Amino acid sequence: GSNVAWAAFYVGETLIDHLGRPTGAIFGFLRMVRAAADQISELTGDTVKVMIAWDSSRESLWRRDIYPDYKASRDTEKTPDDLARLADFAEQAKRIRQILPCLGITQIRADRYEADDLAGWLTRRWPQNRWVLMSGDYDWLQLVSPTVSCWIVSKAQLVTPLNFADIVQTRYGVTLTNAEQYVRMKAIAGDDGDDVPGAPGIGTKTAGKYILGELAKKKDGSPTAKEVAIEQWLNDPMGYERSLKLVDLRDMQIPAEAVTLEPQRPERQLHAHGHEQGAVIGAQPQGGAPWGHGNRRRRVMPRPARDSGQASEARKASSTSRWAVRLSAARSASSTLPG
Repeated sequence: GSNVAWAAFYVGETLIDHLGRPTGAIFGFLRMVRAAADQISELTGDTVKVMIAWDSSRESLWRRDIYPDYKASRDTEKTPDDLARLADFAEQAKRIRQILPCLGITQIRADRYEADDLAGWLTRRWPQNRWVLMSGDYDWLQLVSPTVSCWIVSKAQLVTPLNFADIVQTRYGVTLTNAEQYVRMKAIAGDDGDDVPGAPGIGTKTAGKYILGELAKKKDGSPTAKEVAIEQWLNDPMGYERSLKLVDLRDMQIPAEAVTLEPQRPERQLHAHGHEQGAVIGAQPQGGAPWGHGNRRRRVMPRPARDSGQASEARKASSTSRWAVRLSAARSASSTLPG
């Protein structure tokens, strides 16, 4: 949620509501989620349900227990303009969280954990479900499996086991074929965006080549300076193993008491094209099983043959009307929130 909300805020339109409060990030967030759900449903042929995962506060994150400088660069001193923008974002993110239940969208958070952790935990806890993880970055590629796909918002691209290697090659310049290799690459190279340390002077492409055994050697067969740096990093007790803990989401354990589920309001569902909407992150625990139908997947029924243009236009108008009613309800709820 935070990742997509920030993307919507950063590139969003300058909009205000009737009280003069900024709404560009709110509008952009809802538009991005709905567009992704529509595209995913079209690609997969499945009914989609949406769950939004939110980060916990940065100061309380468990990763800072093992590495205090995790995401420390985001805590640097801010200018007055920076502080004003962050306050604007925080207010709109708060209102997004209050609007989503009106659209039939469930939200999940966990104390001391990030949305990345929740994605790893959910897909591990309910492996029988099909999941599509929506994010603005590539961190969740490590979770791609036969039942887990990843939707890259910036590229409007669905990553599956079939195109995983091609996507990694395009992004990092090295052909890794599985999650194990991907996570090892990240733990060797580090992650500047999250201030995760890596081997000095080593980028993701070099780390990937080392993993594949493709790193060039000197003419006499001795290791290069880059290979030596990687080997030293691998043997450093405060190096590779610590960074691996910071980046690996595949075996995430989250105490049940830390998880907060904010349910949807079932009387107000988000619809598109007449179908019940949903699935960007996935499954709602309900009675011990995800999303209300045990372990069964709901399928979208085949669309009927095309009919007359008049009937088609009437159907579109009806669908648009339903969507407008639900957005109107969301706006009404939003207008009553504290400024």
